[in-house]
Amino acid sequence: MKKLLLISFLYLLLSIICLTVFSQPGVGISFLFSQSAGVNTFPTPGSTSQIISPSSQDDSTFLFAPPSMNIPFAGESFQKVVISTNGWLALLPDSINTIPASLSAGGSLNSNQLSNYTGGFPILAPFWDDISATTITYNYYSGQLWVRWASKIDKTNPTAAILYWLSIDEATGVINYYYSNNVYFITGIPSASIGLAGKNTGDYYSYDPVSGNTWADSTIETNNISTRPVNLTYTFTPYNPISGVSDDMSSNDINFSISAFPNPASDEVNVSFKSEKNKIYSIKILNLLGKVVIDEKINAHLGINSKRIDLKNISKGIYLVRAEADGKFSKTVRLQLE
Repeated sequence: MKKLLLISFLYLLLSIICLTVFSQPGVGISFLFSQSAGVNTFPTPGSTSQIISPSSQDDSTFLFAPPSMNIPFAGESFQKVVISTNGWLALLPDSINTIPASLSAGGSLNSNQLSNYTGGFPILAPFWDDISATTITYNYYSGQLWVRWASKIDKTNPTAAILYWLSIDEATGVINYYYSNNVYFITGIPSASIGLAGKNTGDYYSYDPVSGNTWADSTIETNNISTRPVNLTYTFTPYNPISGVSDDMSSNDINFSISAFPNPASDEVNVSFKSEKNKIYSIKILNLLGKVVIDEKINAHLGINSKRIDLKNISKGIYLVRAEADGKFSKTVRLQLE
């Protein structure tokens, strides 16, 4: 009995330690951050541009509902977006048909405060500041939402420039911020923010491009950025630090217990998952930009299945592994290739 009580106590203590180390303020959101070279292409097929009248270029928001969009964020799905001329967008569920008052001009949405954001919906901020925009372009293409701003970071400029855009992958929930290769500075008081925030106040990630850090901070906010990043891509990958899997959607056919071994891996990896029926599955390995770099088929049977995958032809780094069938997919395992 004493031994059982001791084990229970140790388990409780370990749980408390894990929560202390890994939890975010509020309910909590978990993302891995990385940066890479810039990508200066925006998918134009089917894109829609909102030309903004001069009277609405400052402190305005617009509601868009791309057909069939279903974007995951922190365990929930969103079908609509509110996009601001101040360099941020918010994710909304399908039940919302008008711009919520919390996302309208005024209040905290003009002050770029990720740490005390109170909008009540997830917000993504590639460059949040009191700026103006002449055109907002969005596109839902190949399972990804793309949004681009043509902005006047310095409002005294007579014309705007295409300075930054973002993408969100429907399958993985990976978020990318892209910055063009033309240098642009804020005149006056530096006051921009880069990061994202959850629907609960205090759940946020903030990045300081001047620091050179390889992580985005969830406890210290930087909201005095003066120079927009140049020719860079910032990536936020959903991640559960306790289980080691991302927080994307799941399927009815593939069990949650997908695994990759060894991890870290070098030349090859064994991917295992449990199938509820006999079916052909795709084992896909994606980079942190959401691009599929390996796609192999397995004729799975009822029960546990395993597939050995050769990794010799891809570069070292962090990848995401998942199993797919009929447009449904398992949760995603994070794989480190050394």
